[in-house]
Amino acid sequence: HLDRNRGDCAYRHNLSRNLNTVRRLFGIRRRAREPTPSRTETALPHCRNRRAAGERAEINMSAGRNNTMNIAVDIDDTLTNSFDYFMPFIAEYLGVELSELKRRNVSYSNLPEEWRGNEVDFCRKYYDRIVSDTTFKPDAALGMRQLHELGHRIIIITGRSEPLYTDPYKTTIEELARGDIEYDGLICTMKKAEACLSENISVMIDDLPKNCDAVRACEITPILFNSPANRDTKVPYRRVSTWAEAVDAVKEISAQLQ
Repeated sequence: HLDRNRGDCAYRHNLSRNLNTVRRLFGIRRRAREPTPSRTETALPHCRNRRAAGERAEINMSAGRNNTMNIAVDIDDTLTNSFDYFMPFIAEYLGVELSELKRRNVSYSNLPEEWRGNEVDFCRKYYDRIVSDTTFKPDAALGMRQLHELGHRIIIITGRSEPLYTDPYKTTIEELARGDIEYDGLICTMKKAEACLSENISVMIDDLPKNCDAVRACEITPILFNSPANRDTKVPYRRVSTWAEAVDAVKEISAQLQ
C-alpha cells in the first residue's frame, strides 16, 4: 500500500513543508485536522458504544474545536496483549515447544520466514475461535474513555480482514464490547495509511513500525505502542508502554496545535 501511495504522500509532504515555512514566516499557528463523519459510523452503527454515545453527545458537538482530533487506534498489541496470548496456539499449530518460541521471542506478528507458509491456514483455524478472548491491557478501556472525554473521535483501524477471518467485523465488535472499549468507527483493512487518509486522521496509535512508517510518510503523527515484537526496532517517533502514556502523548500533540 505504501508503494501505491508513495507519490501522493510525497506530494502531501512537500506541500506540508512549504505551508509550514509560510506559517513560520507569518506566525500562523497550525490547526488540528477537523474531525469528519466516518463512513463506518453510517455503515456500521452497531459498532459504536451506545452507552457512551449519549454521555459524549455534548463533547462531540464541539468536534473540530479545542484541538480535538481524529485518532486511529489499532487492536492487537495496542489495546490487547496478543503477542503472549497467541504464543501457545502458535506452538500447538507448528508442533514446537512453547519454550522455543519464548527463547526466540516469536509469536503471530513476527513469524520467521520458514514458518510463514502456513500463516493463513493457522489464522483460519484459530482466529475466529480464540481472538475474542484475547486479554486487554489493564488500562485500555480507561485510556480510550479518557480520549473521548477530551473530545477526540476514535476510529479503530485493524488489519483483521478476509481471508484471515470468516467475519472480521463480527469477531472484532464482539471482542471490543467485551473489553468495554469506546470508539466511533471500525475499519478492518490491511491498508491502514489509506484508511487514515480517508478518515482525516491526525494521530495513529499502533504496535507495528511498518504501519507507523506508512502513516508518517503521509504527514500523520504515529505513536508506537511497545510490544515484544518491536522492542529492538529503532524508530524516530514516540513510544509508549501504557495507555496512560498514550493519553499523555495525545495531550502533548494536541497542545502543540494551539
